Amino acid sequence: MVSLVLSTTANVESLAPRPSYMGPVLQMLIVLVIMVALLFVVARLLRRLPAFRPPVGEHMRVVERMPLGPKHQLLLVEVEGRRLLLGASESQIHQLAELDPVVDHGEDEP
Repeated sequence: MVSLVLSTTANVESLAPRPSYMGPVLQMLIVLVIMVALLFVVARLLRRLPAFRPPVGEHMRVVERMPLGPKHQLLLVEVEGRRLLLGASESQIHQLAELDPVVDHGEDEP
């Protein structure tokens, strides 16, 4: 009689549905997607705040940058009306030339 009860109990347990982990996994993925999207939106908003923008020089600006290799580049810089051609490497910056200032001719000349 005891063996009949034990075998019946084993059969009932084998017929019981196993728990599905699909629901919690799907819920976790949805939360992860929402968190990444929220992080992206916050990063975009922070970039618009003045405290998080890169400083913009009033008297100096990089007009053009041309990479020559992974650690070397040429820079055309304008400083208070003067145009400088600079060679920059990982550890040094050299002034290569001082160029004539750009003159706006307007639309009078053909």
